[in-house]
Amino acid sequence: MVFVCSFSLFSMSGYRVQDLVTLGHRRLSTVAVGVAACICVSMFICPVWAGGDLRHLVALNIELLASSLEGLSTEYFVENDKEGEDVGKEKKNPFKGYQSVLNSKSTQEALANFARWEPGHGQIQFLHPWKHYLKIGALTRKCACRIQSLHLVLDSGNQPPLEMNTTTRLVLHKLSSESGKALSDLASSIRSTTTPSFDGTVLADELKSILFDAMLVPGALKLATATSLLIEIVTSVERIAGSVGELARKARFRALHKASVDPDPTEAEEVVVVRTMV
Repeated sequence: MVFVCSFSLFSMSGYRVQDLVTLGHRRLSTVAVGVAACICVSMFICPVWAGGDLRHLVALNIELLASSLEGLSTEYFVENDKEGEDVGKEKKNPFKGYQSVLNSKSTQEALANFARWEPGHGQIQFLHPWKHYLKIGALTRKCACRIQSLHLVLDSGNQPPLEMNTTTRLVLHKLSSESGKALSDLASSIRSTTTPSFDGTVLADELKSILFDAMLVPGALKLATATSLLIEIVTSVERIAGSVGELARKARFRALHKASVDPDPTEAEEVVVVRTMV
């Protein structure tokens, strides 16, 4: 806008007209009409809100953590039926989404600064807690650091592969996959501005008790390290869930009414079998 106004003033100085004030008024009126049209299009016809971009970025980062955990669970905690595969074969890495999460701090801070100046729109009220998104982003990056550490432990080439019995493998797979599902639920809650239905305390109490029972079986140091990192990841998921719940209360997210469904008896039997085998 400043450039357009300066250009208009310089271009008027080259005209040899008698009524220079009238010409300047016409030029400035044209600039004002253009600026008003741009503002109306940006706010009402095709709005681009930094707050919406921030919300989607935070949700995307949580979804990347979920896909990383599910990828690690499938790659290292599920028995591979195919034997005789080439040792030098390159592994697919669908679980490296945490790397982009670690580099998202500056983008989130910039979007939060822009979002503070935006007026209320849609479900976003005037005093929306934009700083709380930065808190969730910080917790997400901490969880990404723990997932990166777990990936480095599991994928260390100078150490023997991770050896575990069927019970321990089942427990670790359930722990990582359930954490990934919980993160996916939290990301969906932020994206749709609905109250999260995930209870991280229940997940941690149930799976940690099974995990500690399974670790009574003698194992290698690498297995113990991976197990402790998984426990830290579950703790990080709890903190993210608590922070998302606090955001839902402050921002007054709408409650998501779900039909009550009876629990699957096969899942309960699976947990009982794990406890019995240990």
